[in-house]
Amino acid sequence: MQDRSVSVWGGIVGGLAASSLVAAPLWFGFEAKWGAGRFAAGWWALSENVGRFAAILVASAVIHELLHAIGWTVAGRKPWRTIRFGFHWFSLSPYAHLTVPMAAGPYRVGVVLPGVVLGLIPAIVALVTGNGVWLAYGLTMILAAGADLVVLVLLLRVPGDRLVQDHPRRVGVVVLG
Repeated sequence: MQDRSVSVWGGIVGGLAASSLVAAPLWFGFEAKWGAGRFAAGWWALSENVGRFAAILVASAVIHELLHAIGWTVAGRKPWRTIRFGFHWFSLSPYAHLTVPMAAGPYRVGVVLPGVVLGLIPAIVALVTGNGVWLAYGLTMILAAGADLVVLVLLLRVPGDRLVQDHPRRVGVVVLG
């Protein structure tokens, strides 16, 4: 067995750094193509109503975790009952936890799915259309997927057919065998 995990706070801090490396070029590209101010206007439109913004963030967090579960059940062919959902009060973050081992390749699909669907796709739509709200939302969701990027980095040298198991208390996995 090989531990490929970091502490929850390591996942948060490392995730912010990793996701910033993804978000920054998208933001710079948007600003270069559509001009300064469009992102700021989009961010303001998205966040000016605090209640609505909080509702969007909560709904997005739930969808984020559901996308992990969907990725693991579809790509990894695991039954829905093998997924546990919860809330980590210390870091104020929800989680989806796969309770059985899975090959690293399909596991990666489940890990990356929320960042792509909720973050990257809206950001690309924003780059094409010039919509600052979509960019603000997409970049927020990319930052929210930061710990997922940390897990992908931890899995870089793990062959796709190797079995991995979600770490029970930390961000990452245990490589089996």
